[in-house]
Amino acid sequence: MQILRYCVIMLATGSASMLASCSTAPSHYMEVENDSCAAQRGELKAVDDYFNQSLIEGTAIGAAAGGLTGALAGYLVRHDAGDMVIGATAGMITGGVGGYFAARSQAISDRDALVKTVYDDVTKENVQVNRATAAFTNLRDCRLAAANAIKRSYREGTLREADARAQLSRERQLFDQDIAYAERIGAQMQKRNAEFMNAATELDKRDDVVVASREKPAPASSSRSKKVATKKKTKAPPPPTATSRVMTVAESSQDSVQAYNGNIEAAKAESGSSFDLAALDGRGHYHAMLLISPIVGRRQKPVVQA
Repeated sequence: MQILRYCVIMLATGSASMLASCSTAPSHYMEVENDSCAAQRGELKAVDDYFNQSLIEGTAIGAAAGGLTGALAGYLVRHDAGDMVIGATAGMITGGVGGYFAARSQAISDRDALVKTVYDDVTKENVQVNRATAAFTNLRDCRLAAANAIKRSYREGTLREADARAQLSRERQLFDQDIAYAERIGAQMQKRNAEFMNAATELDKRDDVVVASREKPAPASSSRSKKVATKKKTKAPPPPTATSRVMTVAESSQDSVQAYNGNIEAAKAESGSSFDLAALDGRGHYHAMLLISPIVGRRQKPVVQA
């Protein structure tokens, strides 16, 4: 029993560490002085706070519960501490996805209420995913606008080349931080969406069982008993379309998460030229600077367009 108590304590400690790791954000992200895009960073940080809370409620709880169940099973079968550790590890892996639905199912026994709760949770998640997409888009646009303003000042002769390059380099570094932070949020979204897709699938399975039980043929009986049976009113289970709505909104959330991550990849692809002093700015102009000919190594005159 001492071994059992010890392992339970260790599992609880491990789950606490898991929760902490899920909710720990880079402490330096909001500690940048003279950042023209600080407000937009704040919007992205607010979205990140939401997704941290969502993950704590779902996957970590499921993994911890699975680990505890596996540990108990491993010990009770053979009373062996080694089997207990193996069972705990397997339980943690099994409990990784499905913890959200398991927690909701245990807390809500009424089928209708469970379906509505999952539907409301996924709908709320969709709102936050769209909010995250808008926040990242605003932050990206702010960074690109800042870079274009630096290029424009250099082109107009109000900013020296060395200063322009230094400022663009700083904006690129900040944008790289933005990308890394947004990708971290995207990874959290994917984990959370996996929980919702699992919940929708489990609800569909339960609906299949309900439909099968309703369609089961009744035993043969006399015409009199059939008439009596038809008069008896029974409460029919909710229609299967209730859970199909959960699957639809979960798949919509999945598409939104993929779109969010796609926007990040597109931003990464264009970041190289966006912070390059020799590249075109947002208005399609080249910037004045000395170019080295790759063929003869001869300095060319600056190309300036008004």
